Amino acid sequence: MSLVLDAGSLKKIKINLEDYAYSQDLSHKILLSELSPQDSKILEEILFSSIKTTAQKLTEATSLSLEALNHALSLFKNCGLIKEEGDHLVIDKELRKYFDIEIQRFEDDFEPNIDFLVHLLKKIPIHVLPSWYALPRTSTHIFESIVEKHLQSPQIYQRLISEIQGQEPLLKPIIDVLFTSDELELSLEFLEAHFNFSKETLFQVTTLLEYNLVASVRYKKIDNAFKGFLTPFAEFKNYLNHLRKTEARTLDEKEVQKITLSPFAFIEGMFTLIKCFKSKTYSYPLDRSSESELKEALAESELSYLDFEELMQKLLQTQLIDSKNNQINLNETSFNFISMKPESAALVLYRHPLNKPRLQLSIPVEKGIRECEKAACRLLGKGWVLFEEFIEGIVVPLNEDGQVLLKKAGRQFSYVLPTYGHYEQEFLHHIFMDWFEKVGVIETGFYASKACIRLTTLGIEIFS
Repeated sequence: MSLVLDAGSLKKIKINLEDYAYSQDLSHKILLSELSPQDSKILEEILFSSIKTTAQKLTEATSLSLEALNHALSLFKNCGLIKEEGDHLVIDKELRKYFDIEIQRFEDDFEPNIDFLVHLLKKIPIHVLPSWYALPRTSTHIFESIVEKHLQSPQIYQRLISEIQGQEPLLKPIIDVLFTSDELELSLEFLEAHFNFSKETLFQVTTLLEYNLVASVRYKKIDNAFKGFLTPFAEFKNYLNHLRKTEARTLDEKEVQKITLSPFAFIEGMFTLIKCFKSKTYSYPLDRSSESELKEALAESELSYLDFEELMQKLLQTQLIDSKNNQINLNETSFNFISMKPESAALVLYRHPLNKPRLQLSIPVEKGIRECEKAACRLLGKGWVLFEEFIEGIVVPLNEDGQVLLKKAGRQFSYVLPTYGHYEQEFLHHIFMDWFEKVGVIETGFYASKACIRLTTLGIEIFS
């Protein structure tokens, strides 16, 4: 395996492991992966000791046997962390900094997060980082710039991961398996066996994943031994877990009382009225007699449950009819519309530039609809779901403060999720329970007196 990612392959990140002391890093990572809990305890004590210590002090501090101590000291002498000077053990200052970072991976509550990532990046000569992460060489805050450019929002981060999957064949299958795993983590044993990796290749791959900002390694104590696991960085993992935990459950269709009796009922209602206007001239505004006549036509088509006024307003709004000279007029678009199949007409209405919700809310309507379309993708592969459960899991930005962004509170970063006030909830309810229903992409109903929704065949086609 080449240690260098194809220089022209990634738009944002180009990692060359030969730009730093990678061989030494690799040997230390392999050493750490083989530590026993006793070895780890002694390493921790060495790191907390003064630059000069003794074997006796380490034995007293750890309460471990001389045999365990000698085994661990032999490992740390071989890697250069300590050397003997008479009765004293002298700790190498530079390697101490290195192992101070790495020992965190063995802590019980450790989750690799962005702060840990920044510590990892400090191993790399600072002049190398701008070329790795496509930053201006004049950047004065390198680490903050890396976080801002590549991790600022889940969308930016997911795009980065997709680019790496598309351009680096060695990393792609690992990323695919990792992000579809039940716990969002893979054991190093599994990676080694599944991909037939040697120890060296395994840690080359995990190092590339770390510096490509995809995932990191942690160790868990299991049955008195440490086992390594690959996991996404904590902030993105928490975001993904939120999406998973808020997946709406699929309901029993037999228990759903449908409101939408036909996916294209509203379209068929529009057809019925246009055909009436085609066969007879009506004055506008409609008098009671004309309105009754048109409602009767809807009843004959078994569409009497549709709101007549909503049908009329939609026809006027989309200019399928107009009311010039105090009468209802049709046009070529009207005739084309009623010549279509209902699903084709629904698609035309869905994409019609004049078919926008008329809501008196301080929410940009077109942007709001686009965000709701993205959220509707969470309905793919499901049947009926409770509307309230579905809304709980969507993260669409409907206002200036609604964008999911990486923010730091105290010492911890996290992706801050949007909250929805009364107006945002009203908008979401209108789009999913009304606007999407009228254009034939969503069906609505009730389940145990609670509103529920599901995608129609057209909705599945559009949002897939």
